Amino acid sequence: MKSFTFKLLLLISIFILSNSLVFGQYTWSKFVGNPVISGSGNNTWDKHVFMGNTIFNTDANRYEMFYCGSYGSEVGWRPYRTGLAYSTDKINWNKYSGNPIFTPDSGSWDEGSTEGTSVIRENGQYKMWYSGGPE
Repeated sequence: MKSFTFKLLLLISIFILSNSLVFGQYTWSKFVGNPVISGSGNNTWDKHVFMGNTIFNTDANRYEMFYCGSYGSEVGWRPYRTGLAYSTDKINWNKYSGNPIFTPDSGSWDEGSTEGTSVIRENGQYKMWYSGGPE
């Protein structure tokens, strides 16, 4: 029993150390083109952009990014809205029409925000999930 316990602990130690050594070899650096999508400027619904979710649209042969946007502190952070940008190479992005594609309704359960937007495209139809709240 003592031999088995020792071998098990040795095996676990080797596994942990080998994984930490492997992951320690990666050197991460920022992409020089960051940010890939920027806010539109002061007093715009997407002055701040965050929480992007990207899918590939096979019909249009392009990537589509659904992102959250906010006016920022000058006007008020909320409600967060959802925007759309598209790209053929996932590096150069174009915003769709400059307007949000989804804005929560005033007085509804999600009137304060639409965060963590997740979108799938199935049989040519978009389906979106998000978390939200009153404030």
